[in-house]
Amino acid sequence: MPQGTNLREQSERLGARKERCGRSSAASGAAWRGTRSARSEPRGPGAGAGAAEVPSTPSSHASPSPARPPKAGAGPAQCPACGGHVGRAGQSARDSGLSPAGWASAGQLASAESARRGSRTGHGARGPAGSRDFWLRPLSALDVPAAAARGPARDGAGAREGHPGGHRCGPEQGNAVIIKPSEVSENTAKLLAKLLPQYLDQDLYAVVTGGVEETTELLKQRFDHILYTGNTTVGKIVMQAAAKHLTPVTLELGGKSPCYVDRDCDLDVACRRIAWGKFMNCGQTCIAPDYVLCEPSLQDLIVQKVQEAVKGFYGENVKESPDYERIVNLRHFKRIQSLLEGQKIAFGGEMDEATRYIAPTILTDVDPGTKVMQEEIFGPILPIVPVKNADEAIQFINEREKPLAFYVFSHNSKLIKRMIDGTSSGGVTGNDVIMHFTLSSLPFGGVGSSGMGAYHGKHSFDTFSHQRPCLLKTLKREGMNQLRYPPNSQSKVDWAKFFMLKRFNKERLCLLLLTLLGVLAAVLIKSTATNTTILSSFVGESMTSCP
Repeated sequence: MPQGTNLREQSERLGARKERCGRSSAASGAAWRGTRSARSEPRGPGAGAGAAEVPSTPSSHASPSPARPPKAGAGPAQCPACGGHVGRAGQSARDSGLSPAGWASAGQLASAESARRGSRTGHGARGPAGSRDFWLRPLSALDVPAAAARGPARDGAGAREGHPGGHRCGPEQGNAVIIKPSEVSENTAKLLAKLLPQYLDQDLYAVVTGGVEETTELLKQRFDHILYTGNTTVGKIVMQAAAKHLTPVTLELGGKSPCYVDRDCDLDVACRRIAWGKFMNCGQTCIAPDYVLCEPSLQDLIVQKVQEAVKGFYGENVKESPDYERIVNLRHFKRIQSLLEGQKIAFGGEMDEATRYIAPTILTDVDPGTKVMQEEIFGPILPIVPVKNADEAIQFINEREKPLAFYVFSHNSKLIKRMIDGTSSGGVTGNDVIMHFTLSSLPFGGVGSSGMGAYHGKHSFDTFSHQRPCLLKTLKREGMNQLRYPPNSQSKVDWAKFFMLKRFNKERLCLLLLTLLGVLAAVLIKSTATNTTILSSFVGESMTSCP
């Protein structure tokens, strides 16, 4: 078994904890990040790792009136049911004034309009989660879901060369997490397996390393949610395995993200932004612009402008630039190399197999039927496909699988809106690339073959939560319930319709109002008559007592 948590030992620990806390045998949840074909990812879009949610919030750990969390420094946080320590993550949550991990079941309750009447929605923890990726820098895609699944907000500093990137954890849901990093990013996986247990309770936040065998065994386990990042083929395998336990999944699968450049735009700015997004991390980014669509007259200009941007970023000798990365492994290198066969290279094309270097490369007059246009490139190759106009570009995009991202550059806001309305993709950025991923207020995810579900910010909280409706009523006013009890009658049905239907019967409503007015009038008349009688008696007595 590779470095990391032994799967059997982890299962035994979780099983013992569940038995002590009276939990069911079902794991709470799983956040999975998975395997794209040797993907290597920078800090940001879709890192290739996985995380699965595991049961960490037994119902016995919550009560209708939970006690206020202890103050900071009050000692190790403990599970009130089994007495077990909730770990450093729970301690940190407690010190932040949040519920310790493992204590929140239906506790994170959202207020509703009818809350004062006892109706509310509870965001309960799903439970254990898992993740998996194939990345040079897998941590960013792993951090976002795993962090949202586990604990309090915190920040981390990013680092180069495939080591953990910065992340911001979302609100604490009380889930446990199983993380399966990519075996392609072996060093990062080992570092993660070494560091995570030093800061988080290993019973609640476990790292499982390994390859296909370990992943296959992990997928046999029962989770509450699985979040996976990777290619479509493996995504289908993950979804099929999850279906055996009816486990919900979030899949971020990538695809060929198109970029349309309109003649009415600033080409210098557009090409600089395209070059940045395309050649970042040597093109190994799941939402990098995969190819460019433009009118034939713009093709040579785009090549020139992108070439200028590349020189500005990496200098005259790109290979010697400390800011230009390499392909993650030899297999991925050869796959990208094969995509250039028979293509017209307008810029770049240099390769070095020994160092897995592939220069920023631009292809022109690309035939849509060639291999480079049939699969996600995931490398520093930018094909340019000429189209007559925006309408033909929309048709071109719609004839293919739905991409994870779509980019359009134009000064014409109406054109941008028309292209957005006329296409379907996981996300869209106008006049830039990749940046929609950076906003935590926007959901990030795919559609169709590029994935399902979304996360980031509150959307991560929702993904790893179960919205549990709660209605609390009184035992009084039982008379109002007679309409729903047998024996039934047409009169009861009519009154039930009257109270339940959104559109009231006007005649019946008028009749009811008249009846209420009659009752009110009778009460007032009776009250007036009584007061008059009392007043008459008082006046009579007064007259009698006068000398």
